[in-house]
Amino acid sequence: MPSLGLGSGLTSQSFPSATPFNNYSLAFDGVDDYVDLGSNVDAGIESAISFWYYHLTDDEDYRYILASYTGGDFGFYRRQGQNKFDIHIGGYGQGAYIDATLSNATWYHIVLNRTTAENVELYIDGTDIGDLGNEAWDSTNTVVGLIGRRQAGGLYAQGKIDELAIWNEKLDAPAITSIYNSGTPTDLTKNTGDYDEWTDNLIGYWRMEEGSGVDVINTANVGTNDGTVNSATWDTSVPPN
Repeated sequence: MPSLGLGSGLTSQSFPSATPFNNYSLAFDGVDDYVDLGSNVDAGIESAISFWYYHLTDDEDYRYILASYTGGDFGFYRRQGQNKFDIHIGGYGQGAYIDATLSNATWYHIVLNRTTAENVELYIDGTDIGDLGNEAWDSTNTVVGLIGRRQAGGLYAQGKIDELAIWNEKLDAPAITSIYNSGTPTDLTKNTGDYDEWTDNLIGYWRMEEGSGVDVINTANVGTNDGTVNSATWDTSVPPN
């Protein structure tokens, strides 16, 4: 069979490259940047939160990454300078912490997996690094309404945040490994690998792909808890590192 070359009437054709899945994150300066979700996203007791966090540097302050919209019902923050993550549920005084040393200027995948009322597993880059627990959490749901600051103001995040997701069901370890995906974010609205039965439980998904303006759309439920950016800036630095 003769070969078909360009001389036989066929012409070369270029195709546009596919748009990368992840193009933008939000950068927080540690001074006054945050995202307001308008009200609490209520995930219930057994629940999970996933996001990508760019650890900029450790100073001597506390830096809230996530918080409830009212009161101290929920908060997750970095205790800078002490290499710890802290969480409180049901009040500022009802907390627990865990040691977690991070490298500066590096992206990390974080999962808070609340397996029971009184226990939260902390995963970093697909690895379970330990449990955070407090008996006082028993009657309080996991609720998130602010990204990058605590409800009372101040203690602003410093670094970058991307691909925040919330489920009203706990995840299992293989699903978390699939979500981490060796350091590359994937579409959490679709079943992928061992992440194969939680898409119906995805109640919040802020991809932070807008790249401009003040809106951060909840793609899991558009029009409900869409975020409003306050001073945080769009950034083209995204995971993987």
